[in-house]
Amino acid sequence: MNSSENFLAHSDSYRNNKGRYFKIGQGAPIVLLHGFAETYEIWSTIQDELAQQFTLIIPEIPGCGNNFSFEKALSMEGIADFVDDILQQEKIEQTILFGHSMGGYAAAAFAEKYAEKLSGLSFIHSQASADSAEKKKVREQAIAFIEKNGKEQFLKTLIPKLYAGATTDYLEEKKWHHRLAQQYSSEQIMACYQAMKSRKDRTKVLSELNIPVQFILGTEDASVDLKQAISQSQLCKISKVNIFNKTGHTSFIENTSLLKKSLINFSYDVLHHFNT
Repeated sequence: MNSSENFLAHSDSYRNNKGRYFKIGQGAPIVLLHGFAETYEIWSTIQDELAQQFTLIIPEIPGCGNNFSFEKALSMEGIADFVDDILQQEKIEQTILFGHSMGGYAAAAFAEKYAEKLSGLSFIHSQASADSAEKKKVREQAIAFIEKNGKEQFLKTLIPKLYAGATTDYLEEKKWHHRLAQQYSSEQIMACYQAMKSRKDRTKVLSELNIPVQFILGTEDASVDLKQAISQSQLCKISKVNIFNKTGHTSFIENTSLLKKSLINFSYDVLHHFNT
């Protein structure tokens, strides 16, 4: 796949005081925040159709497969501040924020700190709660494994778990996804795991928001508990739940057309039905 080349051919990159972001398209602004073991390039599978209708702001999260870094340790709050810096630089007063996986955790932190700057919020295979005790233990074990063995074997095991179906399904796409993940150093992977493990529970934030909140979920997502996420959606004053059948954690690839449709429809609903 040459998605990164396609992405860069159609996008303009900008710098702020913390890192880099990309801007593409025209229309109302929406922010697309990538997750762990991904780079900004993950959005290249759906960017073109969205860019025909919206201005896409796509941050490259510092410390995630790049040479940028936060002054302090990577945190969901730090990523939220990074997004806010971008909005200020672009003079964007309100936006719809889409966050995938770890990007969704950071989106919840953004909603807590900068709710007035959101017209809509979307969790793509993500949620607002903190890690359970069991999940924290899993992350601690992963950090210990990487410290001892490095990242290669860890990533070979991780990437297939993000997909539904047989290990041979989407084989070329998984190889591309693995190449994106390999851009992370071992230290960056461990820092992301530590940040996710340490994140706050922000389910209360959901009940305080006066904007539409979307949850995009996969029936075979091993990383996000379907029932728990649906329960969180019920805390919102206005919510939309999209459940993708036979889909794991990576609908960019597993269910591309439906993901594009869901993002576009939600954005139109926010802009034309709830923001008039």
